[in-house]
Amino acid sequence: MKNIRCLTGILIPATLFVGSLGICVYALIADPLYSGPVQHAKHITISSVNVTLTGHFGGGSIVFFNQDFPYQASITYGSQEGEGVRIKAFDWCGIQFYTLESTIHSTWWSFMISLWYPIIAFGILPVIVLFKQIGTVLARKKNKPSGEAA
Repeated sequence: MKNIRCLTGILIPATLFVGSLGICVYALIADPLYSGPVQHAKHITISSVNVTLTGHFGGGSIVFFNQDFPYQASITYGSQEGEGVRIKAFDWCGIQFYTLESTIHSTWWSFMISLWYPIIAFGILPVIVLFKQIGTVLARKKNKPSGEAA
């Protein structure tokens, strides 16, 4: 029973790690955000939130946004900031959040997070367990009497 729990505890993060790595490679190669017309990014919609991938912005990112295209701090509806337009931005270590609030149009926001975060998070546990298993095997070989047959 303990081995099944241990195996499940390794397989789930390892599967998520490989899946995250595959998504990152896909984002870098296909770059679905910029593969079509600029006015409309290829995306899926979950409730009222759109989700897509991009190979830009730090080697692969997942992007959540509320309009047809994510806001990237460069569009201000033809108005200068302060003339009914307010921009808020947060950009730190592969995490970006932009919002554009306007008295003319609805609020436009986007949230991007680097795909390296899930790759690192899901890769830690399998690597730790792998090193632990290698250490156990090496300790057994070291402690095995030399006259014993394999």
